[in-house]
Amino acid sequence: VVLALVVIVYLVTVDRNKKFDLTSEKRFTLSEQTQKVLSRLEGPVNAYVFYSKQMDKRSISDLLGQYRYLYRDFNFEVIDPDLNPGIVEKMGVKEYGELLVKYGGKTEKAKSANEEGITNALIKLSQTSVKKVYFIKGHGEKSIEDYGNNGYDRISQAIKSENFDVDQILLLRAQKVPDDCAVLVSAGPRSDYEQHEIDLIEKYVRSGGRVLF
Repeated sequence: VVLALVVIVYLVTVDRNKKFDLTSEKRFTLSEQTQKVLSRLEGPVNAYVFYSKQMDKRSISDLLGQYRYLYRDFNFEVIDPDLNPGIVEKMGVKEYGELLVKYGGKTEKAKSANEEGITNALIKLSQTSVKKVYFIKGHGEKSIEDYGNNGYDRISQAIKSENFDVDQILLLRAQKVPDDCAVLVSAGPRSDYEQHEIDLIEKYVRSGGRVLF
């Protein structure tokens, strides 16, 4: 009877394992954003970590294991570059610590070997189109091409790290706000906009567009 009960419990619980994160900081729980990204995936994901001596091999394996726990088709390898020079050359790895993610026939290098880097790579790989953030120019606005203290080059890089493209637009010569515009930014103009520009902005907002002044 005891043996029968053990077998029944095993059959019920197999493939139904449940993990509990009891740490106060939820160190072993992926963010809600990551969970949403994983829920939209279809097909296998392969991650390759070419670890260095500075990396904590156990920590990165645990992190990737959390991805596999939530998405069964997530596979990963932690590779020693010194012992696998052929794989390094084949995959075009340039330095220690690189993390490559493959999905949908495409490969993306994670900017960092942490949850943010891995999830951003998955977002890029799964996106069918990329939205843009447009900065209005022509009135002395902050420029995304200005690398000085008053420039917005760092803001531009931060936006790109969130998987958006960044561009500038001269509304005075435009016929409309581009269809791929996710957010239109008016970054501190030093002179008034012309009526043509105001009309374009108003039409864009009325059609559901977003503007940040």
